[in-house]
Amino acid sequence: MSIIHTIIIAIALMCFSFNSTSNEIEQTDAELKSHLISKSNDFEVLISILNKTKYSGVFWIKDRILNARSSNNTDAVWAKSPKLDEFVNKAIGFGFGSLLLGEDANGNWTISTGQEVIFLDGAPSRGAAKTKTIKKSYWYGNQPKASTCTPEIVEKAFEGKCYISLLPNWFLFKHWFTYEPAS
Repeated sequence: MSIIHTIIIAIALMCFSFNSTSNEIEQTDAELKSHLISKSNDFEVLISILNKTKYSGVFWIKDRILNARSSNNTDAVWAKSPKLDEFVNKAIGFGFGSLLLGEDANGNWTISTGQEVIFLDGAPSRGAAKTKTIKKSYWYGNQPKASTCTPEIVEKAFEGKCYISLLPNWFLFKHWFTYEPAS
């Protein structure tokens, strides 16, 4: 059941272009950095609250959904009614309407900032377009084990990961893949 639940959440996020930072569908790297400068302390408070719990991930939409994941190295279990009142109250107090946070095995936290879809060629309206999807997240913790982002890396590689250093212990992490429809 936990795998199905995780898949459903992933599909919901893709369908709604989930974005924890604003109502815009896409934001530039500069806009994301500016947002992080103003909100990094708020994010750190929320992460410190989660660090005191058994949860390693949270999917929250104000007045709608609150799911939290606890995991070990082999399995993840999503709780549908976690006791995270302090987290929710702080998030609302900081002005957030939704958040997707997750902790990796090394204690680094990621906060979803949305995704960007680039149409490379083909007809988007017919589902025959070659596209590149770039998922962007704030990364809090140790420097990611990936290349430093450049436009050339993202443009030329079929898929990959990279990061941009934003603040001490804060990075913008990008993971992308290219979709080529079957001929």
